[in-house]
Amino acid sequence: MIRNHQSQDIESIIELMNLQWSMSELDNQRKREELSKDSNIRIYCEDDVVLGMWTHTTWQHPYWGKAAHLTISVSEEASNTENIAKELYLEAQSKLSEEVVRFIMAGYDETSPFYYSFYSEKGYTPWYGYSSLIYTGQRQPDNHLTMRLFKEEDFWDYYVALGECFTPMRQAMDIPPYNVFEDKSEDRITKLKDEMMAIKDNIFMFFDGETWVGSSLINQEDIDDLFVVPSLMSKGYGRLILQSTVNLCLDRQLKNIYLGVVHWNVKAKNLYLKTGFKEIKSIKYMRCFISG
Repeated sequence: MIRNHQSQDIESIIELMNLQWSMSELDNQRKREELSKDSNIRIYCEDDVVLGMWTHTTWQHPYWGKAAHLTISVSEEASNTENIAKELYLEAQSKLSEEVVRFIMAGYDETSPFYYSFYSEKGYTPWYGYSSLIYTGQRQPDNHLTMRLFKEEDFWDYYVALGECFTPMRQAMDIPPYNVFEDKSEDRITKLKDEMMAIKDNIFMFFDGETWVGSSLINQEDIDDLFVVPSLMSKGYGRLILQSTVNLCLDRQLKNIYLGVVHWNVKAKNLYLKTGFKEIKSIKYMRCFISG
């Protein structure tokens, strides 16, 4: 039967989530706190044993309308995986239809091929892959780049460079808007400025002499938004920024250092692996457009 979760189900739900998502211990703890309050997670049980779950988040996509990220996960201990997944999907489909969702993305662990055929049968098509990595190396060599924290006057240079840097990747994988910072409306700019100033102590600006060459962000235990100024790519700055950012994480005595990369960006992934990162999860995403 499918029901809402209860407090005694929380650890089983965490295990199911980790089958499909790449979750750090911090992520697990945040999810435990969410589940102890409220959640839109629905679980499948047999004899009070949790064998599956489904959940979703929604947002308004600027091009595709109401969008949803759907997760279905069935326990490896289940003997009837396909039947459980079908029941969960039917309920999820009904809920998403009620919410008038027009686009659905669904992810699954690459080592679980069942989900590829499961979603394919329902009209989903392959979209892109994403790898989560953890740092297993030592302190990196110091280099000649200098670093300072983000300032408000950096906003426009940062905003334009970050948008341009990720445009080729988003175009190749068909993830519109291809330039995530193409919206330069006053409301959008004000909101982004406020968000960036709130985390300015975690945004690092790197310089070669007087020239700004790129940036990185440390978000709790994750390295994020690591990029090189587009006009300075292929000059070795990516490796230097990565090395410096790893050392900044070590200086902060983080328990773990994580980093994510899409499969399309083979060059970046190879750099991360050579620098001391190890892949811990590979997720494949599929998508489905719902006609209105």
